Amino acid sequence: MRTDERPRPARGRRTAAAALLLLLAATAPAAAAPGSAPLPAPAAGSADGTAPGLPGRPPGTSPIPPGRDPLLPGVLPPRPGEEPGAPARLTVLEFPAHGAGGRAITATGSLFTPEAAWPGPGPRPLLLTPTGTLGQGDQCALSRRFAAGERPEQTVRHFLARGWAVMVPDYEGLGTPGMHTYMVRDAQGMVTLDAARAAIAAEPSLSGDSPIGVHGYSQGGGAAAAAAELAAGYAPELDIRAVYAGSVPADLAATAASLDSSPLAGLLGYAINGMAEAYPELADRVTELVNDRGREYLDRVSRECVDATIVNWTGLRSADLTRTGRPISELLRDPRIRPLVERQRLGRGTPTMPVLMAHNRADDVVPYAPAARLARTWAARGAEVEFLTVDRRVAPGLNHGVALQDTREASHRFLVEHVTPGA
Repeated sequence: MRTDERPRPARGRRTAAAALLLLLAATAPAAAAPGSAPLPAPAAGSADGTAPGLPGRPPGTSPIPPGRDPLLPGVLPPRPGEEPGAPARLTVLEFPAHGAGGRAITATGSLFTPEAAWPGPGPRPLLLTPTGTLGQGDQCALSRRFAAGERPEQTVRHFLARGWAVMVPDYEGLGTPGMHTYMVRDAQGMVTLDAARAAIAAEPSLSGDSPIGVHGYSQGGGAAAAAAELAAGYAPELDIRAVYAGSVPADLAATAASLDSSPLAGLLGYAINGMAEAYPELADRVTELVNDRGREYLDRVSRECVDATIVNWTGLRSADLTRTGRPISELLRDPRIRPLVERQRLGRGTPTMPVLMAHNRADDVVPYAPAARLARTWAARGAEVEFLTVDRRVAPGLNHGVALQDTREASHRFLVEHVTPGA
């Protein structure tokens, strides 16, 4: 296993919640600029005809009006320092997938395909980009936000400019019926892999031989890592050649302790709601453990996006939400809960493709040590793993996004070199 230490100078502190909102504004898909030209008229969408369909819609229909990528020239100019991307079609897909426990579900995702033909050689490459935390309300799903005019983030634009197709999956229950199963390992990994199948079925310039890369950070890093572990057994037909997994929440219990009383304390609620959705036997136990304020908290975060969650719950002490006054991280040791939490630990499988991991040692949201331990575990089993360590402190909560900023170019080079060698 290769490691790379990258020390960085410390910077000044800011108000934690304000800093996190600035980070979200910088890294999340951006809304159409005021006064920009209107988007072109929606184009016909594609969907897998075997999809069971959502309530009120016939099988195989798209739940959101498909549209055009708002990066078309003259519509949304890039910000200073941004890559312009390339003209691309956006198709919102509804497709059959497997969620928590292997149950059959319907998921959605956003497929961006460059207008220009792929120059080759071989079929057009595909990038999967499972996203970082967006929230738990259906309105947070990127497929809905893209269709409403938001533009994709920098990595999507970079690979579109290279001629790759890019599939951005929504997770189980995000924009579709049911609760979003936040941080449930198998659900996130399988939906990511099912999204690749849906993209290949829908886009003529892709094929079963298309080389595939995966790029994810934070929640998306966990989904990318889970997909890497599951791919050989769950989707062996996919030619996944490389995975970038940044700031991976490798140990859910350790992450819960880190989140408590932090600017991102509200994400604990997403995880509890997601676990209760994935494992119905857990729901009654959660009801027994939380007090009235805890029940209100879980209900409210289930309908929020992450920006609202940061504003509403920064600094929350989870001990104030439980009947016993003990923090949620301690309650996760309950004999009826702990085995289910342990199922979410990454490292139960081994990637069969090269993996690049990155983490900030100063990350105060997703702990560094479990991710580094995961890399060592994979490497000990023979996996090809490179682990980049960043060491830069900015402000509480904001430290979490540093590794994404500092290793983005390295992650792009890694994927290009492994997915399209010689291109």
